This record gives sequence, structure tokens and C-alpha cells, in this order.
Amino acid sequence: MRKKLPANLFKRGVWLAPIAGYSDVGFRKLCYQYGAQYTFCEMVSAYQLASKNSAKFTALDISDIKTPTGIQIITPNATILISSLLVLNKLIKQKPYCHISSICLNLGCPVQKKSGAYLLNNLELIEQLFSALKQHATLPIGAKIRLAINETDKKKKIYLKITKLANKYLDFLIVHGRTLTQLYRGSVDLEAIKQIKQIATIPVVGNGDIKSPQDAELMFKLTKCDAVMIAREAMKRPWIFKRIKDYFATGKEQVIDEEKERITCLKKYLVYQRKYNIDFLHTRMHVQLFLKNKYPQLNLKINSASSVAEIRRIVEDIK
Repeated sequence: MRKKLPANLFKRGVWLAPIAGYSDVGFRKLCYQYGAQYTFCEMVSAYQLASKNSAKFTALDISDIKTPTGIQIITPNATILISSLLVLNKLIKQKPYCHISSICLNLGCPVQKKSGAYLLNNLELIEQLFSALKQHATLPIGAKIRLAINETDKKKKIYLKITKLANKYLDFLIVHGRTLTQLYRGSVDLEAIKQIKQIATIPVVGNGDIKSPQDAELMFKLTKCDAVMIAREAMKRPWIFKRIKDYFATGKEQVIDEEKERITCLKKYLVYQRKYNIDFLHTRMHVQLFLKNKYPQLNLKINSASSVAEIRRIVEDIK
């Protein structure tokens, strides 16, 4: 019998989203320490997993056993998905992959054409993918969706049809409250997420536009979702999870010294970089985001750096 994720994750839980190019083990650990209750590593293609080439599993950087972590798979092909799940079922019996705790199918990515959110109108294929997950996965299974491909499809409430399929096959559903064509523009449709929650028989995780504790509270209040997921704000300010945790505990917004937190994030991340041997590109992106707007001259130098050692030399005098 397939396991379920811990129930506390769905009691006003606050999750870190999988973010391409950013969700490495060091960043996930940092967010977890600030209060993120669940995380995902970067999206991996089912084709890569099915290839059995371990050199292609770099996104599955499950090195920190204390940070609860799931994986997100993307594919437009049920047969390839099944093959990838069979490989994964063997992988999770060995270290470090035994620490993977869920599988999420991506139906929300607006970038990869013929996959992700581009599949939202193909209910027959979505059911095949969901069925493959249910039949062949041994871990808790979910999917991340957008509301529709465009506003015309959204008016047809395609998202409710997908929710009914999720009820039949999945353990949880993550909803980004925008359409594919919106990308990250405009506002998240909380009413649509509420409609999904009203017919869902599985936990629903709301995603999009959470930039403050008040945003998280509003999503919980208006949609009745079971958890919320944060992406872009966490990239810039991982302490958003601490802000939300403190706000929920006290009902008050705590004063945060942002400059101090930026330096804390920088120093901790560089410790994790060394411990987990995180690559140069991830390191540079995170360091630059931590220093953004506050240290423009240093960021210019970092932009020209060609190694982690050089980045370390550039930032070593920051206090």
C-alpha cells in the first residue's frame, strides 16, 4: 500500500515550490531552516529517469536527509512515465534517493512546449498519466497544475475536470492560480482555487503571489486550501517562511532586518555549497539574489566570476 505524506503538511502547511535553476539542496535546506515544511528538488524529465543514466540525475540532489523533499517529474508520455517510475522504484531503495518522499507530476510549466501546462486540454492523456502514477509509484503522488491554457479554456472550468481526475488517482493537488498564457503576470485567481477545493477529496495546495504573511493568510481564508506553496519570493527572501510562521503563531508581523538576513543567507549557503559541492551556476545565482539591490558593485564582480572560489574571494569581507 502506498504511503501518504504526513497529515501536518496539510494543516495550514507552507511549502517551497520546485524552481528550475534554483531548488538545489543548499537552497532547500536554507528554506527548511527558516520554516518551509516541505520542499521539492528541481524538475526532472521522465525521459531522463527512464534512460537509467545516473549522470542525468543531477537534479535529484537528495543529500540532506533532514529536509523533507519530493521530486517533480515532467512528461507528455504515459509509457515513458511508467518506465521512469520503475527506475525510481529501484533508486529509492538506495542512498541518497531513499530520502525522496513524494512524486509530483508537472502540469503547470509554461516553458516546455508539448509538456507541462500545454497538456491541460488533453484530459485523456492526463488520466493516463495519473493512472500510471497510481499503478506504478510506491511513494505519495500528486500533480501541479495551472487553471487552463488560456482565458477561454478557463471559462470552461477545465481545472474542475482535472480535479475530478485527481480525486480518482492522486494523493494531493497543487494549484497555481493562473493560466499558461498569463505566465506570471496578472493576479492569481483565488476564487478558482476555492472552487477546486470545494470539489476536491484530496488535499489542495494553493500557489501564486504569496509575498507576505498576509498573502498566505488571505489564500487560506478565501480558498480553504490545505497548504500554500511559495516560489519567487523565496528565491529573493528565504526568510519569508519565518515571517509566515511567526505571523501565524502571534498574529503580528515581526520586524525583520533584511540586510542582516541577506548576509546570514549568503554565509549559510556558502557553507552548504562546500558541504554538498553545489555547482558554480547555482551558487552564483543564489549569491547574486541574496545581494541584489544592496551590493550592486559586488554583484557586478560576481557576474564576471568564473568559479566558486572567485565568488568566495569577492564576498569574504562582507559582514
